[in-house]
Amino acid sequence: MNKHFKDLYEKTTAWWLLHSLYDPAWIFQLEATFEESYCIRGGLQRLRYLGRTAPSPGKPNRAGGSPDADKPSAGPLKDAMVRNDVETKGCDTEESQRLEAGTFAYCDRVMSHQGVQGPPEALYMGYGVRVVHGVVDCCCVADQASVANGVLDTIAMYKDHPRAARWLASIERWADWVIREFATQTGGIGVGVLGHKWNPIPEYWCATSLFATSLFKLAVLTGKEDYLKRAMAALDWLARFDHTAVEIPKFTECAPEVILYAGEGLVEGLRFVASTLGPQAAKDHPAADKLRSMARWLIANQLAEGRWPDPPARGYREYSLGIPWILFQMNRLIGPDKERTACAERCLSHLLRPEGERYYGLYVRPWGMGLVWLSLGEMAGDSCGTPMAKRSNNRTSRTP
Repeated sequence: MNKHFKDLYEKTTAWWLLHSLYDPAWIFQLEATFEESYCIRGGLQRLRYLGRTAPSPGKPNRAGGSPDADKPSAGPLKDAMVRNDVETKGCDTEESQRLEAGTFAYCDRVMSHQGVQGPPEALYMGYGVRVVHGVVDCCCVADQASVANGVLDTIAMYKDHPRAARWLASIERWADWVIREFATQTGGIGVGVLGHKWNPIPEYWCATSLFATSLFKLAVLTGKEDYLKRAMAALDWLARFDHTAVEIPKFTECAPEVILYAGEGLVEGLRFVASTLGPQAAKDHPAADKLRSMARWLIANQLAEGRWPDPPARGYREYSLGIPWILFQMNRLIGPDKERTACAERCLSHLLRPEGERYYGLYVRPWGMGLVWLSLGEMAGDSCGTPMAKRSNNRTSRTP
């Protein structure tokens, strides 16, 4: 990571450390909870960068809550305001404590809000909660899978946390419900509840990809064969589907969003294949060809300044900031590629200029800030997801 990108990473981190998301609040801090999850995952990357993968020996787990309740505990981390004692001032320990507190509190929020929006097993989305004739507006598998993936990544990194088993049980309860209600024999996953209708899209590309991500993570954490079997079926489904012909949104309207979400399930699946069958098996898998096709579109259609053609609405712009996250992971899984690297770096370089900040609304819009932090965190790590050598020489675990 060169100096300019490192400076951007540190500046972005400093912004997040002042945001209420990383306080141990008992309510969600962003309206759409799937957005909150990606920001939490960016915090986990930052903790790897700092060399923190478990609570310090002899120190309490900075969880923002007690093992027996979902409410914040008394003490220095009890409120949801920015606190001088945990702001980062160049001290890794202070920064790590703040990130850990926010991350654990996020998992508590996901668990405590289960069943609020939809059936008892459903995870909370934060929007679409209006009920008509007893049916909630939205209870979407894709959103909930993103929410779950933040919890699952936390559990993978902090397996010995005193509430990890409870968090995992909550996510398994949700996943089993999705499999029971929305999984198809072809490997696809239904949309869930949308527009007050039960599963109007029997196989939805975004739900299939993001739930596949959850299934692979669950397979690693639990060793359960059914999760793995369904995850592999979903990966095969993703390798076959035409990502240029999708709806909600249309590829022609927001290709980066489609590639971001479709790419996530493909990447997670290939990570599992590489860890179990070897790197060459991942490179040879049909899912790798699908990713290569997506990358070719990104390279061919990237504008000189580093962004892609304007989407129809401003809210779609920010999805582009997660594209480097996908491209860097691709390089690690299916082999380095100079054009993919250059494409990712051009996207991030745009953020170093005032026009890039204005275009994406950086340091104003948390969703975009979360994705750029995730991308920069991926850029900062090495091929095994370990802390930077200058920070720590200890190897850390990463979910395969």
